[in-house]
Amino acid sequence: MSAVLYHYPMACSTACRIAAAEAGTDIRLCGVDIYTKKLERGGSFLDVNPLGQVAALGFQDGSILTETATILVWLQSHGTVEDYRRTPDTPDYFTLLSWLNFCATELHKGLLWLLIRQDVPQAAKEMAMRGMDSKLKHISARLEGQHGLLARGPCAADAYLIWVLSLIQFAGISVEAYPVLTRFYASMLERPQVAAIVREDTFKLQELRQKSA
Repeated sequence: MSAVLYHYPMACSTACRIAAAEAGTDIRLCGVDIYTKKLERGGSFLDVNPLGQVAALGFQDGSILTETATILVWLQSHGTVEDYRRTPDTPDYFTLLSWLNFCATELHKGLLWLLIRQDVPQAAKEMAMRGMDSKLKHISARLEGQHGLLARGPCAADAYLIWVLSLIQFAGISVEAYPVLTRFYASMLERPQVAAIVREDTFKLQELRQKSA
């Protein structure tokens, strides 16, 4: 069953693109202008998701799934790549949920959101920067001696973390300051599909920024 991923370059929907590619989950992309809320195919994104936020996943029956962590669970549960799939009966499923929620609440909305917005006061950004340092050290401790957040190979939480590590560089944080994360990030970018998506979305975001400048 093909689903439609509503997407803006280097928004958190990029993590969903990565997970879908790694899992072998069949999706189609529909571009969204997250500022005007217009769809590239025509129409308003607000008719799809009244909150106007990506990621959103649309199905043939007209239903919509929102919230990045939840979409990532769906994508990795419906893929064709056996090693990537996690379902509630697999031993590390709930550990996966734990790390997905850590990425969503502690990294994404808790800190990264503050760092990349232009309308956030400098004092709040400095607080977020300190918080991000402690969270990244916590992630580093988890990844020490492992190739990903789960011991049994790549997972959807890794896709979320790849996106975070790609985007924090726009906020002035160097991944190189965290050797374990540097190794993890480099190893993930050795995966052809991951590298292609990060490269494509970064380029498209830069193009959009130049057009709006």
